Amino acid sequence: MGTKHPSIGRLEVPSARDEHYLQTLEQWGALPEVLAIQDAATLIGSMCGQNPAALRKLITDAVVNHELRFWGLSHHGGWVESMFRVFYPYEGKPRVRLDPNGDIKNIEAYLKTEGARLHVEATGVNPADILELLQKRGRKIPDGLRSLLRKHEATPAADEKSTPAKTEDWKEKIEAQAAVIWRRERAKGCNPTKNSIKKDLATWARNNNIKTKTKINPDEKYIARHVLQNWTPPDD
Repeated sequence: MGTKHPSIGRLEVPSARDEHYLQTLEQWGALPEVLAIQDAATLIGSMCGQNPAALRKLITDAVVNHELRFWGLSHHGGWVESMFRVFYPYEGKPRVRLDPNGDIKNIEAYLKTEGARLHVEATGVNPADILELLQKRGRKIPDGLRSLLRKHEATPAADEKSTPAKTEDWKEKIEAQAAVIWRRERAKGCNPTKNSIKKDLATWARNNNIKTKTKINPDEKYIARHVLQNWTPPDD
């Protein structure tokens, strides 16, 4: 596996959108695929009559626990799927060196290994994913947002219902999530192993009701033996 070095640059985080702007987007069907967590919480909290701050925490926890797809905002511009942005507190004051043009040339800093938090302002989620999460948790979804949820839900065609080979296998779902976790850990500068990710995969499978052909939620030992043993990690 090749080594991927992080690039250095100044991240320009956009300001939070106000409630009126976000509601206008929803009404005109112009919702982007990815909204910053703070914007998604404002929009859906307002439309569902829920506290945006509480919803923001729910979304953040779901991202950290691998219950939601997520995107990180790149300093090059645009959203990058499965890119984890984390704030680490500094040990002391960092030293920043600039080149003659005023751009960042080098950063020298020591980070604490504890106390990190998700950079929610630069982490994006899909609005329909949030609605699906709320629905799973028994929250009421207003009629005005159900059309968005219906577009997101996969409805198999008549011929697919009678063709098991076209149905995504539970192992494939776990392998896909394994790739997400693997890339996220690599983006954080970690060196994941099959053994280190099996617990997260078991938690994700349980939270998303992923079951084997024998109708059981696979635990980490089962996943290690039946999925990860022959799984090839993604090449960064």
